[in-house]
Amino acid sequence: MSVAQKIRELGRGGPRGLRLRHAAKQLVDLVDGTTFRARPVPAPEGATSAFYEQYGYAIFRGAVEAEKIAALCTALDDEVIGSPDPFLRHKSLKREPNVFLDGTRVPRDGLLNPHAQPESPRTAAAIEALLLTDRVAELLTQIDGARNYTVHQTIVFFTPPGTGLHLDGWSFDTEPRGFGHTLWIPLEPITLRNGPLAIVPWPRGKVVAPAELNVEAASVESYELYHAALSKYIRQHAPDCVVPQLEPGDLVVFASTTPHGTLPFVQPSRRAMQVIARPSNLRWGSWPQFEAGLDHSPNGPWKALKSVGEHWRIVCQTTD
Repeated sequence: MSVAQKIRELGRGGPRGLRLRHAAKQLVDLVDGTTFRARPVPAPEGATSAFYEQYGYAIFRGAVEAEKIAALCTALDDEVIGSPDPFLRHKSLKREPNVFLDGTRVPRDGLLNPHAQPESPRTAAAIEALLLTDRVAELLTQIDGARNYTVHQTIVFFTPPGTGLHLDGWSFDTEPRGFGHTLWIPLEPITLRNGPLAIVPWPRGKVVAPAELNVEAASVESYELYHAALSKYIRQHAPDCVVPQLEPGDLVVFASTTPHGTLPFVQPSRRAMQVIARPSNLRWGSWPQFEAGLDHSPNGPWKALKSVGEHWRIVCQTTD
């Protein structure tokens, strides 16, 4: 059903002005990235939401069924690790075959958006079954009160990527900023020896402006400068990190403005999945786009969106 048809359907049965206003209000949750009245819903009451507002992250133990974790790992073993074919890689952004760490069957590079690539249909199905559930949506709703979410990106890691402190919101955030979520799901035990996630407790939505860091305005070219300056700021103003030890099926969620990174590792194998999602009614874009005055949600990086169940939309075909 088109937006116009939905408006007509919602608008039947009352004075025309009231019908249209009522229709427009209901469409806020129906139009992905709508630009009119696109705003966060009030945060729900409760300990989870309050903690997330103050510290910018939440940890849910045993949130994902063990059978679904095992099914995804089996799909990766059979479809990716056991294949000579090329796959879209994180971080190269190119389709490349597996290159394994010396003496192992651990690929050096992860998979970028495997849920949306034609070469990994089994993996895609396993990701959808694991991620796009009422249970995961309900946990996010405890945080922000929204009920419908759009998944922009998935990454499967086989080994730690070695990233320093950074903000995922630089590439994917909401307007207002800080209402996007990163979901981080371990697919094997995460210890202090295999590159655990390090999270800086940080108020949700807090943004340190480039001017405060004495760097040029946020742009693609100043990513390195901004994050180097932010790391110095964090060392002075918020030096403590949370380093959770995790089991398969645990779920870590942190805000698009929450600084985080990867610690060094001794053991190279560290299977995990990272997901970028947002409430579907909110405008979205990158920080450089916001700095440039973006006034509407961009059309990329997808060619198509797919609805899954009552609570989820996911990119089902991407541009390379």
